[in-house]
Parts: sequence; structure tokens; C-alpha cells
Amino acid sequence: MAPLPSLMEELMEEILLRFPADDPGSLLRAALVCKSWYRLVFGPDFNHRFREFHQRSPPVLGFFCDIFRSSRYGTEAVDACRGRILFYEKDKKVSLQCMALNFIVWNPITGKKSMSLPEVPMKILLPTDTWNAALLCDDGGLGPFRVVVVVATVQGFTYACVYSSEQHVWSNPISTQKPGVRLLKGRNALIGNALYFKCNESRILEYDMSKQELSLISLPPLCWNRCVSLMTAEDSGLGFAVVRESKLCAWSREVDLDGNGRWTEKGTFELDKLLPFSDMSTLRRRHRPAAAVLLSYLLPPLILKTKNQTCFRRRFRAFPPIAPKSDQPPSNSPAVMDQLDLVSEFLLRLPPDEPACLVRASLVRKSWLGILSDPVFIRRYRAFHRTPPLMGLFQNLRFEDENDSIPRFVPAVVPSPLSQPELQFLGTNKTVMDCRHGLVLVRLANGGLVVWDPITRIQHQLPPVPEGPFRQDYFTAAVICARAMCDHFDCRGSPFRVVFAATESTNEDTAIWVSVYSSHNQAWTTSTAGHFGPPITSASDVMGSSLLAGGGLHFNLNRGRRIVRYDLDGDVLSEIDPPPLPLDNIVLMAMEHGGLGAAAMVNYSVHIWSRGDNDAWMIHQVISLDPLITMRMGNPETVQLVIGAAEMSGYLFVTTHNQIYSLDLKSGRLNKISDNGTYLTVFPYECFYTLSL
Repeated sequence: MAPLPSLMEELMEEILLRFPADDPGSLLRAALVCKSWYRLVFGPDFNHRFREFHQRSPPVLGFFCDIFRSSRYGTEAVDACRGRILFYEKDKKVSLQCMALNFIVWNPITGKKSMSLPEVPMKILLPTDTWNAALLCDDGGLGPFRVVVVVATVQGFTYACVYSSEQHVWSNPISTQKPGVRLLKGRNALIGNALYFKCNESRILEYDMSKQELSLISLPPLCWNRCVSLMTAEDSGLGFAVVRESKLCAWSREVDLDGNGRWTEKGTFELDKLLPFSDMSTLRRRHRPAAAVLLSYLLPPLILKTKNQTCFRRRFRAFPPIAPKSDQPPSNSPAVMDQLDLVSEFLLRLPPDEPACLVRASLVRKSWLGILSDPVFIRRYRAFHRTPPLMGLFQNLRFEDENDSIPRFVPAVVPSPLSQPELQFLGTNKTVMDCRHGLVLVRLANGGLVVWDPITRIQHQLPPVPEGPFRQDYFTAAVICARAMCDHFDCRGSPFRVVFAATESTNEDTAIWVSVYSSHNQAWTTSTAGHFGPPITSASDVMGSSLLAGGGLHFNLNRGRRIVRYDLDGDVLSEIDPPPLPLDNIVLMAMEHGGLGAAAMVNYSVHIWSRGDNDAWMIHQVISLDPLITMRMGNPETVQLVIGAAEMSGYLFVTTHNQIYSLDLKSGRLNKISDNGTYLTVFPYECFYTLSL
């Protein structure tokens, strides 16, 4: 029993939830695989669940850094939090002696318009006054936010105030007297409900937002006069990183029950093993953080500067004594293998009549590409769907002012796996004679035959057809897969046979002879001949497509007035009486049970007949096209014909007013797939398109 659709969607959602957050492109590519996955990824609940699932380890998507310019106007990146960026907008109207603080908050992920905040109720009165700011967001960066600004003046006062996006106002500033404090530019750290900013003389300014208090913390003596980067430690406490000689040292501040703090060195990184330096003496003993687009407070990227101003970016995790290991399980672990097995089940159910879904799925992740290109999966995929989809129609287009026919391919799926440059092989002065099992039989202008695989672009030039016992007044040909016991789900690369049938009409009867080419032997067989019925008088009477059914090839003679069968196993020609249809536009078709059928237009309806085990014809189905096609009924110019049938996918093709419609016999739906032209016949192209090609 197949899984219920709702259950399949729930399982697929669980797989998509586990996509790596640091590779957002894979999730977007998965959304483009098919419509159901698109609705799933962009659904109202998935975004919240994805953020919630990865809340403990959201990724660093990139960083913003300010390039120094001589102009004192413009914007400057100050902080980033959960996908939002805080920019400082320099004021052109205010002089350096009285500089206003204006900020902008922007979300580059959602693309929402930037929001300009009201002017901060504190001004920089002197050039020697310093300031810094922090952006605080909740709910994955989609909800309300706060902006905290701290200012230190040369008079020895330190101020702080908070902006709330919910109230759209700044709070009243709080102040404390801290002589000699100068705030340094750089990323702050949020620990609990306290913010920490770097200051001069190796100090850190602490702003406790719950108590509304400002205080100073000293760094350990070993780190004095060094540039540090504040960050969150592994124990969720305050930490910093500093470069000392050729090592990056990580420190953590531990607070006892009495509130006393103590700095402890937690680990070091050997930079000569991590960075591509041949001479570590070129490494400057300083680094600076960049304002990064963070979804959570993780250790930000560190920019390590050398004397030649070359920057190397490296992301470090918080405080491990050795190099960090990946959180992802190994690719051969049972958990990963079970997940890939589940993914393969979903990929197995991608619709074969939308081959672009498989191509887009292969671009999602490398592991998915490995699944889709695995020969075992390809065989399972074709066996699961069984019926090869209809990719399009080959047709010989004939214009009223021209005698020659021009082959053309009309895709039934968009985008089509067959591009126009691949079809230039057909060119002009060629004729498509048959199409079956993924192969196309083409007759060249010089009379030669070519078997062509449009997907792999492989061509097989056949030797000339040997002369038969009779003339070749009119002829046709068919191509079939020759692999023993083949179910024709996967015929690509298999041996094939070409059956060439020709007629000679005399005043008394029609002589038919058949010769068969085998790709295995690369030679034509001896001709088989027979005499059947009255003579043929028109080339169009015998140039219709063939039908493979019941172990034999069937050809129309005189547009369905006669049917000739060639037994593939017995190499025997025989004649079959046609069904009792009043018109002579009969098209042969395969029935669901594998037997012989026929279809024709009668009074704006498609009549389908089936040939039973007792060789008797019986009406099988009547489909009225009146409600499906807008027709001028009763008008003699309204001509409708059945011009082709797909042997495996269950389609009939009807033409009216120089337009071609496909009729799905299973659903009864009618779709227009081509127009503009007079059509001799059509050759449905049915095959699976997989990534092994």
C-alpha cells in the first residue's frame, strides 16, 4: 500500500528541516524541484520550524566591514543580530563640534526596506567623545528589536539609552561618572541581560539592562595593550580572543557566588597551522572583528591582518582546546544512511513527465546527485513508474506551397530535455519514419536510414537496404528494441532492429516484402514477401506510423482499409481485416491488455475499437470532442482526424484546423500542443529521462 500523500509531505518536511542552515542555497534549490516542495518550503509554518530546529547553531552567512574613506559622510556598519544590520548614518548638516547620532536598521534576508530610527537624544559635543551601539533582536530577527547606544565624554561621564521598535521611542538616558573611559569601535557581546563594549586601557564597559547600571571590567594583565575581540564563551559567559605571538588565545570570565569575576585562559589556536603563512613573523599582534550577519550570538569571524595588509578570514568556535570537529555525523554513519534511504524514496516519486524535477533535485546537494545518478536508483525509478512518459512529438511538417516535408519536434513537457541545437541533426530533406523505445528512425535525402537517440545524440548509420523481390513503389519502416525479455522501461543502449516494408502495386494486387536489420549482426536479413488485396494508388496510403502489439508489427494500408501484420518471432506476413469504421482515417493503437486496437473520428467523436481473442472487432470507447474543442460543426471546412497514438503512455493525437491536440485516454483531458501546419502523421517520443545519460 502506497503511503498517504499527507504522510509523505510530513516526512519530506522532516528531511528539509535537517538541511544545513549554513547552506541556504540547498533549501532554495529543493524548493525549485517541484511545486509541492515549493509550497512546503515557503509555507507559513516551515520557516518558523526551520529556525526553531536550528536555533542552537544558526550559521554565519557573511560579514559587513567598513572600508575607510576620507569622506565624513555616508553610512557605517555598527552591529548585526539575527539577520538585521545596524548602520550609523553620518549627518551632513551637523558640524563635528555637535554631531547627531542617526541609525538605520536593515534586513538583507527579507529584503524589507530599511528603517530609519529617530535621532538619539544624546549628541557628541566634542570630537574626542566616543560612542558604540548594539542591535538586539528576538524571534529569529522577524519580531521587534532594540538598539542600545552608549556614549563616553571627555568630561568623564558615560551615558546609555535604548530604542524600542514596539514603542518607537528612545528611553531616557542613564549616566554614570567614569573618568578616562574611551569607547572603542568593534563588536559587542550580549551575555544574559548585559551588554559589553570594548574600552581603552584594556577595559570593558558593562551595561546591565535589567538594573540600568554601567560598570567597568579589567582584562587580565597579559592582554593589556592588545586588541581583543569580545565573544560568548562555551559556558555562555563573557569571553574574548586575543593574538599573542603566533597563537590565538581564548579567555573566559568566571563569576563566583559572591559576584567576583576571574579570567581564565581556556584554549589556544596555533595560527601557523591554520593560516597560509610561510613566515609567522609577518603576523601583526592584533586582529579586529567585523560586524557579521548573525542569526545568533556565535563567535564572529576574525580578520587577522599582516604587515602587507593582506586579510585572511577564518571562523573559530568558542574555546575548544583543540581544533573543532564538525557537528555533522560522518557520511557513512547509520543516521545519515537512513536519511539518504528516505530521501531516495521521495526522489523515486518525482513525476517522470517533469524531467526537470530530477535535474533540479540533483543540484540540491551532492548526496542527492549521487542517489539520482546511481544505476540502482535509475532502475528502481523506471520500474516504479513503469510507463515511460510522453516527451513530445516528432512530425513531418508540410506547407501548402512546398512539396518537401520538414521534420520538427514539438515538446510535450516544459522545459524539454531535448534542446533545439540537439535537433539540428534532422535539418531539412529528412523524414522521420518511426519512433519507439527511445529511438528515432530517420530517412535521409539519399535514401539511407539512420537510427538516432535524441537524448544521448548517438547515431547509427545503417547500410543500404538490399533489393527485394519486388519494386519499392511505396515503403515504410519501424524501429524496435531487440533485447530479449525486455519490458521496455529501460531500453537505452540495447540492441535494436529495423523492419523495412515496401510494396509493389500491379493491376491485380499489392505485393509486400519485408527486410529486417539487426544491430547485433549489423546486417539485413533475407526478404519475406506476400501478396495482399487490391493495388495501392497513393503514397500517403502506406506512409503512416506502425504499431507494436502482441508480438508483431502492424502497418496500415490504404489509410486503414487494410492492416498487415509482421510476426517478429515467426518472420511471417499476414493480413488483418480492419474494424467496421465508415471512414478511412483509422489509426492503430495498443490496448491496455496489450492487444490490437484502432481509433478514428466519427461525427466529431473518437471511436475506439478493440480486437478480441477471437479476432473479432468490438467497440471499446466513444469520446465526444464537442465539449472539449471549439468547432464549427456542420462546416465542411471543419476536418478532424486521428493522426497518431502513443503505444505506452495512453495518448491519442487529433488534428483540427491545423492544430494538434493530445487526448489522455485515462483522464479524458484534451490539450493543444501544436499549431500552424498541415500534418502527415505524428510519432510520439516516449522515454525516461534520468541523470545516467
